[in-house]
Amino acid sequence: MTAIGHQESESRDIFLHTTEALEKISASRPGDYDLVIMDIQMPVMDGYEATRCIRLLDNPELSSIPIIAMTANVFDEDRKSASECGMNSVLGGLK
Repeated sequence: MTAIGHQESESRDIFLHTTEALEKISASRPGDYDLVIMDIQMPVMDGYEATRCIRLLDNPELSSIPIIAMTANVFDEDRKSASECGMNSVLGGLK
């Protein structure tokens, strides 16, 4: 999972586990991250569940951060699952 920081700083945080990413995003200030690129097949917790957790954050500015799914699968069911958990878009077919 990659969280892209504010454009002025052009920073990126890359997380190997969704639990680490959730901790960082939960503890961030609104505006620290502009976008999350979420791998669907993450260890510990998949990208769908991680997205659900972000969407449940108490701070509406953090819970509404744009999340784009990244997956090798581009089937209709994958797009539907991404939408249902609160992802904004899907990038698929990447290898």
